[in-house]
Amino acid sequence: MASDGMATTNSEVQIVGGDYRAKLGESPVWINGELVFIDVVAKEICTLRDGTVRRAQLPKMPGSIVPSSKGGFLAALAVDADGSGGQLRRVVLRYDDTGTLEADTSKEFFCNVLDAQVHRPLADKPGERQCLNDGKCDARGRVWVGSKVLSRPDMDARYVQAGPDTPTGSENDESNASSAHFSPSGDAPPAGALFCVEPAFSFRNGSMVKVGVAGAVAEVGGVWTSNGIAWSPVGDTMYYADSPRRRVEAYDFDAESGLLRNGRVFARMPDDVGVPDGMCVDEGGGVWVCVWDAGKVVRYVPDGEGNAKLDRTIAFPCSRPTSCCFGGADGTTLFVTSCSLDTTVDADAKDMSADEPTAGGVFAIDVGVKGVPVHAAAF
Repeated sequence: MASDGMATTNSEVQIVGGDYRAKLGESPVWINGELVFIDVVAKEICTLRDGTVRRAQLPKMPGSIVPSSKGGFLAALAVDADGSGGQLRRVVLRYDDTGTLEADTSKEFFCNVLDAQVHRPLADKPGERQCLNDGKCDARGRVWVGSKVLSRPDMDARYVQAGPDTPTGSENDESNASSAHFSPSGDAPPAGALFCVEPAFSFRNGSMVKVGVAGAVAEVGGVWTSNGIAWSPVGDTMYYADSPRRRVEAYDFDAESGLLRNGRVFARMPDDVGVPDGMCVDEGGGVWVCVWDAGKVVRYVPDGEGNAKLDRTIAFPCSRPTSCCFGGADGTTLFVTSCSLDTTVDADAKDMSADEPTAGGVFAIDVGVKGVPVHAAAF
């Protein structure tokens, strides 16, 4: 890997949204002149416009949101009161006469994602509760959303650092040639997964409606904490992270079929501290990655040989940036959400706000390059 590239001090990073602080800000998207994001722990969907954050309650814990071509957003919501389970449901936002944000989730239910009929490990390991985590849409309107195992993963060297950098199976084994399950050891893989939700039709309430049908992506294999889905500018490469592995993986992507091939390690985290979280891609092909617990966002650029060069590092005034997107008037502003308190896995987790006053804030910095277009779900 090449040098650390250009460093940016946090004096260039602005906190937007005034005194607002999320517990676990995530899944930002710039749409219709405003930033929309979620607070996972507070069970809220939020908007940021003209420096003001408005918040609306959601019925269950959200993992991510994606815009929908049919209106509103599709939210990856928990099913059970303890935050486990996962389904896609439409959320329609509106402001009342006083400017209060309201979120209507009563319109349509699309599909169960965390379903034992879709993903067998949910039946085989009923004690490993899961919720849905990061999600994004590809250019054809499919929704890609992964799960997070709601138990503390065994982050020993076998999982975090070990495992081959080539797909499992011999090179001559055609049945495994497209598999990118980077097995960390001989042990059984974790029960989490990346799912692809494609549009389909269903007969509901006396009429045919477009819904989603979910399937686990076998090429990725079992995961602990699915994060950071993004595509290259031309859409032929998908970037992905299972956070505890401390690396960003790349897959050849066929937009027509949605199939993944040639899974490989694209980049490893540059230091011993921090794991990759949310990510986005700019028009130049740069991959921007939030590094949880390291207080920075890094930009990797492909070197033309399938590897990554660390091109830029932006320091943040809090240790847990979570996700990022491009937006603003010129499209060159990188918006970054962050975390002050994550109780999704550990109910006794430390509140970071006492030591880090800006933790949970929404940040912005003009990075001088535009992001790739944001795609909406086809249903």
